[in-house]
Amino acid sequence: MKKTKFNNIKNFLKKLPWIFGENTLLTFFGFLILSLILGALIFYQYTVLAEKQTAEFIEKTFEFKEDAYQEVLKTWQEKEESFKRADFKDYLNPFRLIKERWDPVAFLEKNGKESLSELSEEKLEEVLAILNLYEFYTSREEKLPLIAERAIIWEDFGLGTKEEYVGSRYQNDLLLEKLKANID
Repeated sequence: MKKTKFNNIKNFLKKLPWIFGENTLLTFFGFLILSLILGALIFYQYTVLAEKQTAEFIEKTFEFKEDAYQEVLKTWQEKEESFKRADFKDYLNPFRLIKERWDPVAFLEKNGKESLSELSEEKLEEVLAILNLYEFYTSREEKLPLIAERAIIWEDFGLGTKEEYVGSRYQNDLLLEKLKANID
C-alpha cells in the first residue's frame, strides 16, 4: 500500500508540468497569489513586528583612546615634516640640458696651479666662457682633433693611456681642464 501511494505521488509530480502547461492562466494567477502572500509575510515580519519590539539601548558610553590618538597624530606630523623637507631639496631636471660653467677657483684648488692668474682679464674671460673641447679649439682658430689625436694628448697629460681614451664626456671634460690650465 505504501508503494502504491508513492507511485501515485510520483506519477502526479510527473504530470504536474503538463497540468500547469494546459492551464496557463490559472497557473499564472496561482503563482501571483503565492508571491503576494510571501511578500505580505516578509513585510509583516520586518515592519510590523519590528515596530512592536522595543529597541534596547546600550548603556556603555564611548571611550576615547587618547594614547592611540596621540600615536596617529605623531605619525601625521612626521609625514608632514618629511613632505616639507622634500620641498626644499633641489632636484636635477633630467629633461633640461644643463651647461655647467667652469669654476677657475675650484680648478686651481684641485690642480694646485696658479698659471691662470698670470693671464690677462680678457684672456681669462675667454677661457671661462669655454664649455667644451670644440669651443676651446675654435677659440684658438684650430680644428677639433680626431679622437686618435686627442688620445695622444690625453696620454701626454698623464690622464691615462691612449687606448683607454674613447672621447666620453667625462674624459673630454678632464682633457679640457688640463688644456685650460696650460694656456699661455
